[in-house]
Amino acid sequence: MTPAVPSESRLLAASERMELSRAFGRKLRGLRTAAGMSIPQLADRCRISPSTISRAELGRGEPRLSLILFLCDGLTLTPDALLGDLPVPHERRTT
Repeated sequence: MTPAVPSESRLLAASERMELSRAFGRKLRGLRTAAGMSIPQLADRCRISPSTISRAELGRGEPRLSLILFLCDGLTLTPDALLGDLPVPHERRTT
């Protein structure tokens, strides 16, 4: 049996999701440093582990809604301030 080869569109979608996670991480790091906080300081404010924040900043995995809300609370930001200008993956665009 020949293994299934992912279609080009599925590979593109996966690539876009990875880039979205990286863009989220860059935005998070920028907002954290602008707030003058280290990873351990933000982790303490959010009551989550520093490694969780580090993984998010490195774009490893897709952050859960609860993590996004914890980070917004710790940074005293609205979710729109953290997520508002992130790119919408091509597979989900309506236009």
